[in-house]
Amino acid sequence: MKEFALNNNVKLRPHAKMHKSIDVAKYQIDNGGAHGICCQKVSEAEIFVRAGIKDILITNQITDAFKLDRLAKITSKELKIGCCVDNDENKIKDLSNKKITFYEPGLEEYFNDDETFKRMSFSSDYASIEWDNIDIVFVCVQTPNNIETNSVDTKFLESAIKEINNVNNNDLVITVKSTIPPYEIEKVCEKVGMDSSKLTFNPEFLREGTAVEDFFKPDRIVLGGTDSEKLSKLKELYSGFECEIIITDSISSQLIKYLANTYLPLRLSFVNEATRIINYSGGNLDDV
Repeated sequence: MKEFALNNNVKLRPHAKMHKSIDVAKYQIDNGGAHGICCQKVSEAEIFVRAGIKDILITNQITDAFKLDRLAKITSKELKIGCCVDNDENKIKDLSNKKITFYEPGLEEYFNDDETFKRMSFSSDYASIEWDNIDIVFVCVQTPNNIETNSVDTKFLESAIKEINNVNNNDLVITVKSTIPPYEIEKVCEKVGMDSSKLTFNPEFLREGTAVEDFFKPDRIVLGGTDSEKLSKLKELYSGFECEIIITDSISSQLIKYLANTYLPLRLSFVNEATRIINYSGGNLDDV
């Protein structure tokens, strides 16, 4: 953990001696030796805030909504979590009334906490959103398999990107989280008149039943694209996560997701085949 300084002479390291650090911090501020302190984590800032020190700069972007919300309650700051857009008006109405339209363990806690919930918003109308105040938009629509054509159905992805392409915000970071085969996104962008190089990719690796935990405790974060500035913004967004951040090109990021999806069934197939060989050969399954 990095040190943070109250002035040129005093440096504090937040750890087991935090209470001593608080006393020194108060003394320095009360005697004009410092205007405030800076921390890397919300959990550190919370301790100082509770001790009566209000001027705090958090140097790392923290994306854990619960931690942000705790700090917001203490400092009375309004911290926006985000706006969720879906073209299903009934779903938006339910979500706006704290009715979750699907079950996922842990998600209900966010909706039941009034302070957290008021920082979220839901809409079915792209035009109603103040896009000038939006830095990053995540496209998280489904891309089901089309059984008739044996291909990926991209109509939902095409619809979302078409709407976002009409937004007047040149600095907007458009990030696709949906699973899509390499080079398929180029076809989608061509249909809606968008330059595919404007897109960034951040594939998700969430499992049903543990999606909330998987999101906040990932084993890696994959970011893909060609615009280094936009990728830097995404990396900054995830800087509070303690895991490997892989930055690569668009095609590689999409392949990482697809190969990850196929690895598990491939492994299961191998185990099943190995079991058949062992049983056929009269071997001891447990020993093998």
